[in-house]
Amino acid sequence: MVLSTVPEPVSDEEALRLLQGQVTGQIPPPFESDQLLVRTGIYMGPVRVTTEVLETRPELVEADWEDIEEYSLRLETGTISLTGFRDEPFLIGRIAAGPVDYRVRIHAKGRDINYDLAVDEPCEDYLIVLWPEPTTGSEAIKLGSDFLKAAFDA
Repeated sequence: MVLSTVPEPVSDEEALRLLQGQVTGQIPPPFESDQLLVRTGIYMGPVRVTTEVLETRPELVEADWEDIEEYSLRLETGTISLTGFRDEPFLIGRIAAGPVDYRVRIHAKGRDINYDLAVDEPCEDYLIVLWPEPTTGSEAIKLGSDFLKAAFDA
């Protein structure tokens, strides 16, 4: 999945560019100021995604999430969208006049269930929360899935 203020689908060329630079964790460092790549456990298929755009930092809610990470992202004014490779983007929300630095907290569970397989039914869940906050370093808050543990051991 790609979190972006870019209003069109991610091309095959852009997907390859993002993946070639991929590092450990869910999200590699931004390649453009307005995009982040969120890695899923499945190779292809649907996932369940809930998104929230907040005005301030939320309390940390671990609940039953296996993985929780935070990253900084600089977003331009306008809409925030989320898209899979070759998919049409769908609107998450609108952000303040920008460019504005945002904090992105990614919660994930279910990545190990059908790792690297194509699926027809969702087996992974994601909660993506954004709020305005000055840029800070990346933070791995919870590493519970084998998928993410392997990424950090690589």
